[in-house]
Amino acid sequence: MFPKIVESVEKDNNLNWFLDNGSRGVSFNSSLFDSELLDSSSIESTLNSFLSSLSYDVTCRLIFSSIYCGSTNSKFSRHKSINEISRSENLVQFHIFKQNSSFLELFKNGFKKAKFYNELNGCYDLTPLRSMGVNLTAPKIHEIPFPQFFSQHIKKEFGYLNFGTSFEGFIRLNKVSVNETDLSYLARLKDLIPKPFKIVFSCRKIKRELSETHLKRKSKINEVGEGRVAARRYHETEKILEDISLNGDELFEFEFVICLSRYDATDLIKDAESAIHILKPIGDFELETYGAFPTYVSTLVGNPMHVSLKETQSGLTSYLPIVTSGEARKNPEVKERSIGIHRSDDSLSYIDVFDDKYDNFSVIISGKSGSGKSVLTNLVTDALYNDSNIEIIKVDVGGSHSKETQLLGGTEYKLNLNEPSGINPFSYINSTASNEEITNILASFVSVLILEEGESFLSKETRALIEEAVSIYVQSRPSNPSLFDFCKKTSSFPRLNLLKRWTTGVYSNAFKESDNSSNSNNRLTYYNFSEIFQANDPDFGQGGMAAVMAKFNFDMLTKRDKKLVFIADETPFFIRKCFNFFKFSTANVRKFGGSFITVTQRMSDLVVNDDTGIIDNSNTRMIFSIDGSEEKFQKIL
Repeated sequence: MFPKIVESVEKDNNLNWFLDNGSRGVSFNSSLFDSELLDSSSIESTLNSFLSSLSYDVTCRLIFSSIYCGSTNSKFSRHKSINEISRSENLVQFHIFKQNSSFLELFKNGFKKAKFYNELNGCYDLTPLRSMGVNLTAPKIHEIPFPQFFSQHIKKEFGYLNFGTSFEGFIRLNKVSVNETDLSYLARLKDLIPKPFKIVFSCRKIKRELSETHLKRKSKINEVGEGRVAARRYHETEKILEDISLNGDELFEFEFVICLSRYDATDLIKDAESAIHILKPIGDFELETYGAFPTYVSTLVGNPMHVSLKETQSGLTSYLPIVTSGEARKNPEVKERSIGIHRSDDSLSYIDVFDDKYDNFSVIISGKSGSGKSVLTNLVTDALYNDSNIEIIKVDVGGSHSKETQLLGGTEYKLNLNEPSGINPFSYINSTASNEEITNILASFVSVLILEEGESFLSKETRALIEEAVSIYVQSRPSNPSLFDFCKKTSSFPRLNLLKRWTTGVYSNAFKESDNSSNSNNRLTYYNFSEIFQANDPDFGQGGMAAVMAKFNFDMLTKRDKKLVFIADETPFFIRKCFNFFKFSTANVRKFGGSFITVTQRMSDLVVNDDTGIIDNSNTRMIFSIDGSEEKFQKIL
């Protein structure tokens, strides 16, 4: 009843074991299918392929565990908050085993280990699971729920078992639902079951001739029955018989048991009643009373099922506890710059802007006012600041990041007409960047400064003249480069008078360095445009934004050892007026490994003249709400 382990060995990412009751099997830990990433039909097809591969003489036992964890080891952003409010952790183990006492004698008499461990190789196929991204690894022997008690240590009560240190209850599925169910039902409902709990799912394929014999006998019984219920059951049985005989479906015997462990018997009964009510849509469940002990024995690895149901393979997939609405993949290494967040099932997921699996590291955060995007933006900033190798430039027009900048020890610049902005993009001419790279950035910068009212783009001819004039100036390597010096030495520049207005009069401070602009050790720089917008001077704001983006692009060229992040928080006006520069910057961060984070209330604000370049260059989209029709929104993405 309580077999002991005779031998175990880790081999090919799984654990092979042999018990003294003659059972021999293989076990492996498994990641779960994420129901938010994969459609149900793909998952069902994969599980059907796996079930089809099982031979008739093996039992497959899946054990899904869901527990609350009060602490985390990694120092990711929010880990202190997570430790206080706890999280859930979902684990799945596969156990595939044969039961035959004669194998024990063979083993004792020198049965070769190599032959013994290869015996199960042809009894199952894991290829369908691996092809869908399921990660299978070998568990340690102590992680497998082999029995640790003898019967005399367990006190049998009505409705539960008393283990001395805990009370164990078992809820059994006695009848599958008459209504059609699928994997999503179980994935959603199990998240509502009071934690901690385990689901032990066991199945074994029935040979075709035995299946047909069983169904024919059942059909005959229902045929002679009276009433609509008997008639319906007769037709259902005939349909199953047809699927097995003609369509290649298989019949399985299976058990579905939920195990609850509590320190108090009253809590156990209360949570069991709650679980039975929650799971009612997928079948009739009952708390085992006198049958609690044999049911417990049947949930242990290597033991046979106790009271099984019969179900076709196509219907069986709905009861496999391997789909979750939370984080399915395991995170072997969580970066300190990651944000820990709860998924629907209370498990943790991690947002890492610089995750290696992304094609690029730019982000769009979109949602209507009050939807949560500002909170998320602050969390992203705080997380990124945990990484000492990251430098952040942040801009907005509302002045809402002053407190955050102060708390993180950053530097804030309040752009206005009375003080120098602290930015001189032309000063980078004497940097280590190439002439071509410097010319591209400065040309994008001055192009914004000469835009006419209502204009967002310049013609290709005008752009070519600008690039030519800037290139000549860059190659001259002036000793004190500045916009004023550029205007003084350039005569062939298009719209030169528009450019000169940025060097005198009310805009004379626009691109002058300030006393604290040389603070190169600061990792967070916040440019606050609120005073400019309050003064209703969009021209100055437009030029200031262009200067900030020019600085960011130059920093990417000169600080190759750093990861640079630009955060533009709700700046639709700037995106319209400086669209080409925004698009240029998102393409540049893709090239140099930086990140451009755009925060907007409407995704349509990122599209100018049907150009979706900013969106296309942003791999990660965090969307709280959609604007406009769903069809239009999908087209934009």
